Amino acid sequence: MFDNPYPEAAALPLEEDYREIAVVGAHLSGMPLNHELTTRGGIFRSAAKTTDAYRL
Repeated sequence: MFDNPYPEAAALPLEEDYREIAVVGAHLSGMPLNHELTTRGGIFRSAAKTTDAYRL
């Protein structure tokens, strides 16, 4: 078992026809491809951030 420094996310109700996904890059809020999600009924649920040490 490892020590998780992040708190457990609170379970938010999600409608039956929806699936939770994570997006990066141009699909993020305010970016050029975000409309591909929102025009199909996508709902922004939360933001996440990598550690400052992360490099892509």
